[in-house]
Amino acid sequence: MTALIASTLVLFISRYTIQLWMDMKQVRSPLLMVKRKIPSTELIAFLWGLCLLVPFLLWITGNRFGHYSAFGFLFVCAGNIVGIVAVITLGRSYSRNICIFPDHQLVTEGIYSVVRHPIRLGMILEVIGFAFFLPVALTLFMPMVFTVLLIERSKYEDAMLRVYFKRMAVQYQKNVPSFNVMEGLARLLVKRTR
Repeated sequence: MTALIASTLVLFISRYTIQLWMDMKQVRSPLLMVKRKIPSTELIAFLWGLCLLVPFLLWITGNRFGHYSAFGFLFVCAGNIVGIVAVITLGRSYSRNICIFPDHQLVTEGIYSVVRHPIRLGMILEVIGFAFFLPVALTLFMPMVFTVLLIERSKYEDAMLRVYFKRMAVQYQKNVPSFNVMEGLARLLVKRTR
């Protein structure tokens, strides 16, 4: 179990170090930015931190994990890998805020040809994975709240892309699902066989 926790922490640190580094590289001023009250990056990070902190504290204090800990570990690993690939694929277009830069490109290749919001999908997978680490009812409630906040935030991002990229964004959003990986892969396979 210690190896699972250590591996999870290494992946977590790697992913968010990459995201922080990519965000710090952004010295450009955004052209467009969401001004409305939306689920903030800070609130989402706080909730995500709670989901990480509870299993970590229980592990440190010697409490036992549930029988599904290995299953949870797979979800956490998958979420981290999806997040890392998504941030690297975005490159200069990555920002933790919902904004458009003057030289912004609509990224539609790689993992973005399967799902529109892979960074948020990765976060959802991670939180679900942490829920499997513990047999506590509270950990089952957190992923639901977290997922609702991320989906709401994704709607604002989609709207901003439609404003800036117009028909190109509408076509992309019509062809690529927000979070459904299976649907995205099926559409991609059908597209490639034509």
